[in-house]
Amino acid sequence: MIDINSKKLKTSAVIFTWIGPGLILMSFYVFVIEFIERSKHEVTYGVVVRVEGENKSYSAHVRFEDLSGQSFVFIEPTDHRRYDVGERLTVHYPVNEPNRAVLRRTANKNYWGGTWLLLFGLLYSFSAFVQKRVENEEADQTMELDNRGGV
Repeated sequence: MIDINSKKLKTSAVIFTWIGPGLILMSFYVFVIEFIERSKHEVTYGVVVRVEGENKSYSAHVRFEDLSGQSFVFIEPTDHRRYDVGERLTVHYPVNEPNRAVLRRTANKNYWGGTWLLLFGLLYSFSAFVQKRVENEEADQTMELDNRGGV
């Protein structure tokens, strides 16, 4: 039988109790940062005007217009998909910096990082809750036995 009063088990419950909410708070921080980063980017549509490359390593030349109507062309290297000339794509670029345009923003990694932090935070919090519940149930059983004159 597990000694619920052991120092190790109590220490792990305390650690789990603090890690869970900490991870949940960190996930919200990451989500807020992602929201702020997304708000600093403009989204528009571009058209593939030229494709270069071979052997699964391609570059798409994409033309798009910024909010002022000025036309830009950028090269998007890709090794997973060959785009077709004339294909319409979503373009992301920082406000006032259309020369830094991309097709897919790497900031989406923050979204998934925040999601994992949230899931692990909930898991740790749930584990701490279960440990505390087991501890309380065993303490209640011990008190019940003491009240009956047992052990």
